[in-house]
Amino acid sequence: MAKLIRIIFFFPIHLLLGLIIRLRHFLYDQGVFPSTGFAVPVICIGNLELGGSGKTPMADFLLSHFTQKRRMAFLSRGYGRTTGGFRWLQQCSGPEEAGDEPWQLFQKWKDAAVFAVDEDRVRGVRRILSEKPETELIILDDAFQHRSIRAGLNILLTPFQRPFFRNYLFPAGNLRDIRSASRRADVLVMSKAPSADSGALEKALTAVKEAGVKVREVFVSDLLYGNARNREGLLLPEGAQVICMAGLASNEAFFTYCRERFRVEKAISLPDHFRYTAGFFKEQELNPDKVILCTEKDFYKITAVFPFPAKVFYLPVHIRVFPEDSFFNCIEKYLSA
Repeated sequence: MAKLIRIIFFFPIHLLLGLIIRLRHFLYDQGVFPSTGFAVPVICIGNLELGGSGKTPMADFLLSHFTQKRRMAFLSRGYGRTTGGFRWLQQCSGPEEAGDEPWQLFQKWKDAAVFAVDEDRVRGVRRILSEKPETELIILDDAFQHRSIRAGLNILLTPFQRPFFRNYLFPAGNLRDIRSASRRADVLVMSKAPSADSGALEKALTAVKEAGVKVREVFVSDLLYGNARNREGLLLPEGAQVICMAGLASNEAFFTYCRERFRVEKAISLPDHFRYTAGFFKEQELNPDKVILCTEKDFYKITAVFPFPAKVFYLPVHIRVFPEDSFFNCIEKYLSA
């Protein structure tokens, strides 16, 4: 009921904002605003929602598949960072300078790819190609709405439970772009499905068809958690008593999973991109006997300021895409063109 009231109340803003966004797209489509392409393959991962579609797990999924095949670079805006302009992550001291998600991926793949942040995607790609001319593939994070850069392949993510075609522009809903922008996508992945299998795919295809969405390929993905571990690699046994912390676009799924496998003393829900400080943990009155269980995104920020980092554990997460072979065949076809 509250959601319906919100839609009705803010629907005039939804219509006005939609007109403005359509004009912007029209100007790009007509060449009034320039859009730059590159000879090196560029894959864009994006969404139409205000976060929470699983872009970081998808980037991790692509990095895990292609780092052994191609010399890769990853470029992100670095949302929430304290720095500006172009920065190599190898020269950043932590997530506050690089952004939460880029730093998370950098910590995992820094020996297999190069990582950079720049709010100007065109400038960022040019800098990468200038200083790393051996680069064979660039992954753009969260750049679908950035029409100034023209990616060779666009992967659009949308939540399985509430896809963009059942949503509205903010503040009536949580879309940041119009639904018809999906036509620029080469691949649509309906993320966070109950399970990545034929049943979910059939439901996704039916929903897409009924909504009249025009897209070349449709896939589904789900999220799988690994074993909770700390920075030394020590595993946290199931059933352990923990204090959960999460600063995601939506925290409840993480807390639900934790409650199913651990004894959750307290669940601390925080805003997306929350900045942890030593003062925050003093306020929470956490002592060395307490075990913190958090997301991988929050882990590096917490361990940087928490006085007992060995007591901080995170749940690694990865995705499955169905059908996986067809998904990578789409990408390989683009790369070999």
